[in-house]
Amino acid sequence: QPCAGSSHGDYCQSVFDSATEVTYPFEYGTAGDVAWKEGAACRPNDAICSNAASLAHAGNLGVVGLVAAFAAQGLLLSYVFLDGKRDMKKYLQGSAAGFATCLVFLLASWAMFASA
Repeated sequence: QPCAGSSHGDYCQSVFDSATEVTYPFEYGTAGDVAWKEGAACRPNDAICSNAASLAHAGNLGVVGLVAAFAAQGLLLSYVFLDGKRDMKKYLQGSAAGFATCLVFLLASWAMFASA
């Protein structure tokens, strides 16, 4: 199905040009040589990436942010459903603190990943 817009072809061409441009050093091996040594199917990141440690830190910060978001959401749902039964002000404050913690850790994860 056709795409609306007059500059669609130009945009697709620019995406294609930037996607095929090689910006990293590479070398060709001898034909018939083994490209990857025998071993386990799953390899550690540091065997492939030179920045595996910073990527691991970014992922760990992201997981902590996600856990904080789930905890904050649970506290917020408790506040909503149990509001008339007891004093739930602490749950609402805990939820706000959890979402603030989530924001801090996800921003730190993004910054770590962006600088990796």
